[in-house]
Amino acid sequence: MHQEIKQGVYVILGSIVLLGLSFIVYFGLFRMFQLILNPEGHFGFVMFLRIGYGIILILLAFLNYRTKTAEWLKASIMSAGLGTFLIGLTVSLYETPILAFAIVFVTLSVTVFYLFKTQQKWFHYIPIGMSLLAIWLYI
Repeated sequence: MHQEIKQGVYVILGSIVLLGLSFIVYFGLFRMFQLILNPEGHFGFVMFLRIGYGIILILLAFLNYRTKTAEWLKASIMSAGLGTFLIGLTVSLYETPILAFAIVFVTLSVTVFYLFKTQQKWFHYIPIGMSLLAIWLYI
């Protein structure tokens, strides 16, 4: 049990670090698109970048569960993927909050179902709370 508590702490710390890194990478991609591919200053690409980047991260997080990566790192990567996707989604769909929160609900429900179906330990559920906290803090 002591080992699982330690892994839970690692998940929280790893989630904070990886979520921060994911937003640094997002900002770098945003600046690249803005400077190189968008010299006129139109920001029509931002929604696709936010949601597309989030989808890629969340897919990588689910695929990571098939690897031999440390359990706490799998959960931390899931937290970064969920947080990035859900924040990007809610910011992009701010004009339609019912749709945004419906997609958040479905995404988190699928995540809970997947974690339950694959019989993950309790600390794998921390990313759900961390991503909800990230949405709340960001918005």
